[in-house]
Amino acid sequence: MGKVAIIRNGSENSNLYPTFIMGSATAASGDDVIIFFTPGGVPALKPGYLESLNA
Repeated sequence: MGKVAIIRNGSENSNLYPTFIMGSATAASGDDVIIFFTPGGVPALKPGYLESLNA
């Protein structure tokens, strides 16, 4: 079992979706995933933020 670290900088759609797709695919293959959010990506961690991107 491997480990993958993904660094996320930015909270725009074009920055978030690839991060979550890579993280999901890595987790599905049985590896551990760590996603590190830099200060630029922290707004994406606020409750309701991801849901608001679809509007």
